[in-house]
Amino acid sequence: MNHRIEESGDVEERAEDEAIEARTGDDGVNGDDAGEGEQLDDAEEDDDEGERELEEGEEYCPICERLNFPGAMDACEHYFGNCWDGEIMWSNDAFDVFSKAWSELVQMIEEEVGPVHEDPLLFCKSVALQQQLSAEFLCEDLLQSRESSALEQLVEFSQGDCVETDGMLSGSGYSLYLESTQPVDALVARIRAVIAAVRKALQ
Repeated sequence: MNHRIEESGDVEERAEDEAIEARTGDDGVNGDDAGEGEQLDDAEEDDDEGERELEEGEEYCPICERLNFPGAMDACEHYFGNCWDGEIMWSNDAFDVFSKAWSELVQMIEEEVGPVHEDPLLFCKSVALQQQLSAEFLCEDLLQSRESSALEQLVEFSQGDCVETDGMLSGSGYSLYLESTQPVDALVARIRAVIAAVRKALQ
């Protein structure tokens, strides 16, 4: 009889120990879940800090996503310049090179080809065709437009955010971005090749 009592007592003690361990295990799981929740909250706070509101004049490069401030001359290598009210400004040397070649082309057509050919543009196109030169820029609308407008139509730029201002200095504009200046350099080379061919044909 005593032996059975001792076994029953042992069973009750083991049951109590198992119940305590079960409760302890549940608390441990809940503790881990709480820790994971805190980590998620911290991550969300970090994301909120990283997505700060941009200051006036700041923008992200559409190519590399660097934060640029063109007005303060702080921009990545993809920044080409700003187009403000149709005029490109704050540009790099590539635009100056294009501008010079474009002006020379227009001047040649008007002052050198025009006086000796009834349709100077048609003559230039025929020379380019004979010499197998690419001359997509020999277009009346382009040649009559401003240099900035012509370049934007001939080269595919990526654009930054459009900005508009009010008051006495009101206007609108946007930044221009290029992966590299190679498209502009190649365009300038084609323009110069046509200029050289037309001048040779005039001799």
